[in-house]
Amino acid sequence: MNNIRVYSLRFATLVLLLSLLALTWGCGLEGSAGPAPANPQGTEGLVIKVSEVDQSTADEIVYKHVTEYFSSLQREGEPAFNLVDPGIAYENLNKSPEQYFLVDLRSRSDFEVAFAAETDLNIAAAALAENMDLLPKDKTIYVGCYTGQTAGQVVAALRVAGYDAYSIRGGITNGWIAAGLPVVGAPANTSDSAAGGCGG
Repeated sequence: MNNIRVYSLRFATLVLLLSLLALTWGCGLEGSAGPAPANPQGTEGLVIKVSEVDQSTADEIVYKHVTEYFSSLQREGEPAFNLVDPGIAYENLNKSPEQYFLVDLRSRSDFEVAFAAETDLNIAAAALAENMDLLPKDKTIYVGCYTGQTAGQVVAALRVAGYDAYSIRGGITNGWIAAGLPVVGAPANTSDSAAGGCGG
């Protein structure tokens, strides 16, 4: 659990650093005409002038944090910290349902064709921001979609927000259903359902 918090903190630091660098380099501050505005009261020392940041130093800082983040995603012989095998997710959801929560991001029509009986919530990824209150903070959240792509993005955001979240490897369609795990309904052809990987 502590490792998850450390990874979340590293990711949040990386996002913040990249955002600051994008703002300073992308806003054309270095060659702007006219004097720089005075610091608002109480912010002395908080503003970093672009001219004071050596480009190679900034590049080294970004490289270091990006390298640390991606090397933390998977270590040889260990599962990726943000992924869970569909079989393990199925086992955990059935063995300890009070500790786990399953979110299916697929469309309602695909969900109704075939879904895991263990599903707690079927919702579009775009609707999650307005419905965060539906996600429990005291449970491990498994997120599935068609291929795992969208679920991975959602999991990254949930982890930054402090949730203990994992993407189901391969998603619901190409992971759970393709592995032959039990579903309610008759699964559609997985290659047809995930055509193009859109919304994956």
